[in-house]
Amino acid sequence: MSQQILIVDDKKEILDVIQFILDLKGYSTLIAKNGAECLEILTKQRVDLIILDIMMPEMNGWEVLRQLKSQGKIGAVPVVILTSKSQSIDQLLG
Repeated sequence: MSQQILIVDDKKEILDVIQFILDLKGYSTLIAKNGAECLEILTKQRVDLIILDIMMPEMNGWEVLRQLKSQGKIGAVPVVILTSKSQSIDQLLG
Protein backbone atom coordinates (compact mmCIF):
# COMPACT_ATOMS: atom_id res chain seq x y z
CA MET A 1 0.00 0.00 0.00
CA SER A 2 1.34 3.44 -0.89
CA GLN A 3 1.98 6.08 1.71
CA GLN A 4 -0.85 8.54 2.20
CA ILE A 5 -0.13 12.28 2.18
CA LEU A 6 -2.58 14.99 3.24
CA ILE A 7 -2.13 18.27 1.36
CA VAL A 8 -3.70 21.33 3.02
CA ASP A 9 -3.91 24.57 1.04
CA ASP A 10 -6.63 27.06 0.17
CA LYS A 11 -5.31 27.62 -3.36
CA LYS A 12 -6.61 25.09 -5.89
CA GLU A 13 -3.64 25.62 -8.22
CA ILE A 14 -1.16 24.71 -5.49
CA LEU A 15 -3.19 21.67 -4.47
CA ASP A 16 -3.40 20.48 -8.08
CA VAL A 17 0.34 20.80 -8.74
CA ILE A 18 1.42 19.08 -5.51
CA GLN A 19 -1.16 16.33 -5.93
CA PHE A 20 -0.13 15.74 -9.56
CA ILE A 21 3.56 15.39 -8.65
CA LEU A 22 2.91 13.11 -5.68
CA ASP A 23 0.50 10.94 -7.67
CA LEU A 24 3.17 10.55 -10.39
CA LYS A 25 5.59 9.36 -7.71
CA GLY A 26 3.11 6.72 -6.53
CA TYR A 27 1.83 8.35 -3.36
CA SER A 28 -1.81 8.33 -2.35
CA THR A 29 -3.05 11.87 -1.66
CA LEU A 30 -5.86 13.46 0.27
CA ILE A 31 -6.85 17.10 -0.19
CA ALA A 32 -8.08 19.62 2.39
CA LYS A 33 -8.99 23.14 1.25
CA ASN A 34 -8.82 24.66 4.73
CA GLY A 35 -7.85 23.97 8.32
CA ALA A 36 -11.26 22.73 9.41
CA GLU A 37 -11.36 20.23 6.55
CA CYS A 38 -7.88 19.03 7.52
CA LEU A 39 -8.97 18.38 11.11
CA GLU A 40 -12.10 16.57 9.89
CA ILE A 41 -10.14 14.31 7.53
CA LEU A 42 -7.72 13.38 10.30
CA THR A 43 -10.59 12.13 12.48
CA LYS A 44 -11.35 9.54 9.78
CA GLN A 45 -8.08 8.83 7.97
CA ARG A 46 -4.55 7.83 8.89
CA VAL A 47 -1.85 9.71 7.01
CA ASP A 48 1.91 9.31 6.74
CA LEU A 49 2.71 12.97 6.04
CA ILE A 50 0.93 16.34 6.15
CA ILE A 51 1.88 19.18 3.80
CA LEU A 52 0.39 22.24 5.49
CA ASP A 53 0.06 25.77 4.13
CA ILE A 54 0.42 28.54 6.70
CA MET A 55 -1.38 31.35 4.87
CA MET A 56 -5.04 30.28 4.91
CA PRO A 57 -8.16 32.28 5.78
CA GLU A 58 -10.23 31.59 8.91
CA MET A 59 -7.84 29.06 10.47
CA ASN A 60 -4.19 29.48 9.50
CA GLY A 61 -1.69 26.65 9.41
CA TRP A 62 -0.18 27.54 12.80
CA GLU A 63 -3.60 27.17 14.44
CA VAL A 64 -4.18 23.85 12.66
CA LEU A 65 -0.81 22.61 13.90
CA ARG A 66 -1.55 23.77 17.47
CA GLN A 67 -4.89 21.97 17.45
CA LEU A 68 -3.39 18.79 16.03
CA LYS A 69 -0.69 18.77 18.70
CA SER A 70 -3.06 19.59 21.56
CA GLN A 71 -5.48 16.86 20.51
CA GLY A 72 -2.71 14.33 20.05
CA LYS A 73 -3.89 13.65 16.49
CA ILE A 74 -0.57 13.75 14.70
CA GLY A 75 1.69 11.81 17.02
CA ALA A 76 4.80 11.03 15.01
CA VAL A 77 3.33 12.14 11.68
CA PRO A 78 5.76 14.55 9.99
CA VAL A 79 4.39 17.94 8.96
CA VAL A 80 5.95 19.91 6.11
CA ILE A 81 5.17 23.62 6.37
CA LEU A 82 4.35 25.23 3.04
CA THR A 83 4.67 29.01 3.02
CA SER A 84 5.93 32.02 1.14
CA LYS A 85 6.66 33.83 4.40
CA SER A 86 10.32 34.49 5.12
CA GLN A 87 10.42 36.66 8.23
CA SER A 88 12.41 35.46 11.23
CA ILE A 89 9.36 35.23 13.50
CA ASP A 90 7.67 32.89 11.05
CA GLN A 91 10.77 30.70 10.95
CA LEU A 92 10.83 30.58 14.76
CA LEU A 93 7.16 29.62 14.92
CA GLY A 94 7.72 26.76 12.48
